[in-house]
Amino acid sequence: YVLLAVEDLICDFSRVSVSSLKPKLVDKVTEGCIIIEDNELSNADAILDESFSVQTEGDHIVICARGYLGTMWGIYTFSEKVLGIDPCYLFNDLAIVPKESLSVDKVDIQEKPPVFGFRGVFINDEDLLTGWRNGGGIRYIDVPCYGVTVEPGVMDMVVETVLRLRLNLVIPATFLDIENPAEKQLADCVARRGIYLSQHHVETACVSSFAFKSYCKKNGIDGEFSFVDCPELMETVWKHYIGKWAQYDNVVWQIGLRGAGDDRPLWQDDVPTEQVLKESGALVGRALAKQKSLILEATGGKARFFTSTLWMEGSRLMAEGYLQVSEDTIVVFADNGPCQMYGPDFENVPRVNTQKYGIYYHLQYFGCGPHLIPMTGLDKLYYNIRRAYDKGDTDYIILNASNMREFVLELGAYSQMLWDPVNFSEEAFLRQHTGNIFGERADRAAQLIERFFDNIPELDSKIFINHLQKYFNYDSRTDYGSVKNFTAKDGIVL
Repeated sequence: YVLLAVEDLICDFSRVSVSSLKPKLVDKVTEGCIIIEDNELSNADAILDESFSVQTEGDHIVICARGYLGTMWGIYTFSEKVLGIDPCYLFNDLAIVPKESLSVDKVDIQEKPPVFGFRGVFINDEDLLTGWRNGGGIRYIDVPCYGVTVEPGVMDMVVETVLRLRLNLVIPATFLDIENPAEKQLADCVARRGIYLSQHHVETACVSSFAFKSYCKKNGIDGEFSFVDCPELMETVWKHYIGKWAQYDNVVWQIGLRGAGDDRPLWQDDVPTEQVLKESGALVGRALAKQKSLILEATGGKARFFTSTLWMEGSRLMAEGYLQVSEDTIVVFADNGPCQMYGPDFENVPRVNTQKYGIYYHLQYFGCGPHLIPMTGLDKLYYNIRRAYDKGDTDYIILNASNMREFVLELGAYSQMLWDPVNFSEEAFLRQHTGNIFGERADRAAQLIERFFDNIPELDSKIFINHLQKYFNYDSRTDYGSVKNFTAKDGIVL
């Protein structure tokens, strides 16, 4: 993993050199070299300490970290701070300006471990990425916008950008059937770089309703995607797909129980009774325990990290006390999508010191929220990340960033917020961002960016009630005030 990051560093030197000079990788100390020290932590423990330092020692620069993740962050920080390579250069359409020469007198960068543990990006509703370079391979889903995968070279760009942002986890696709080689190669792109893989919240135990149907079709099986009606079949499919995912070393396993996609919760009643909620909570609890046992069996007990994302039914069940999650599983609270504010579970669930907690947050929401243009803004993003920090929900965070390219401003800020949410400054970040990209036009660019977000209309959040109260993490009893981020179609707000 570190050697692949070193290859990026060598290419970065070439990018900033007018003569495209490349340093060489050698196995002993030479005059004026960059020394990358060996790690103390094993690969399995690298997540425990991501701190690093980049410092001049005599005529050398030394990159030091206890784990390989920290070493990679040191390499990419050197590229950004010393060579001037923007972490999002692959997506911000700006050419790197070569230099006649590069002189480095003194470097002293020392970073403590980030405040947030798992820090990820979710490539979701990736219609622009799948349409680029004619896409990847066929994805066997009867939904037009998911008909092909992202081309592997594009996914490599996504993963490189995630690395340069010093993030350590990727959910590489909306739906990922690892039985399909075209989809598996997306996971391979992430795994080969040493960061963590995880799954969409509808892919509990690595199985979406689409993968379930595909498995049944291949094997000539009739059965419903239901842990109530077909528990043995569900367990068989879970076990099969978990076994496929067990080949990867670094997985954060998504467990839980969801309906088919995001269409409905487990129950079919629009207003479930208390008895239905109680039975649903017990059902999800049984599924969590079964899935976890299957994962531990498939990995020989090596699986260490589990998440359960409280979306739709999970959110309500947890908020109202009908669902219990084991202490070694990270409870992930979600915003409600279109207005990007947390649901009632975030406020109402008592935090327990022995439990781990995290966040799922949308920069985009397909269908009834921002998707093709940025609408969140740094203020709203930071406000919600700071709320998560204040609650102590820092073990995991995933940012739904869709196609990446629309959100390079927010992604850069997101990275800095997660390392140090207390001292993050929106003003300082925007000044840095525009200065790096727009040079002498930085002040004007910053003014236009601020003007853009300031002019997004505000709506009374109750306008979302009819759309959200049945299915999503929206509580009609909560006054969210005036919110931005909505989709207006033909003058009707949806």
